[in-house]
Amino acid sequence: WGTNCHNHPERSAVRRVCVEADSFGAEYSNMCQECSDQYTAYKEQKRNDESQWEHCPRCKTLVPELSSYRDPDEGSHGPVYSRCSDCVSKFWKRWSEENLDDYYYD
Repeated sequence: WGTNCHNHPERSAVRRVCVEADSFGAEYSNMCQECSDQYTAYKEQKRNDESQWEHCPRCKTLVPELSSYRDPDEGSHGPVYSRCSDCVSKFWKRWSEENLDDYYYD
């Protein structure tokens, strides 16, 4: 896409990772092959080292990484919640079931 690496501006980016997403949009990190390999190694190392894992505030499960989301009912300026992927999936499933009629019949 003709984008350069954020850490090495003289190199072409081969990967783009969303590093933050919120009500104002998303921020991306463009990475050259070296940075992409380092990022992949970091994520893999964290996945394999339970001492670096985080507890989900909701279910108390220990996971390699928490996911962030906002509750649409609290608006785009509401708090950002961090939960494990299972809790986030359950939230969105429950939210969609509760709001299905509103979506189709308003």
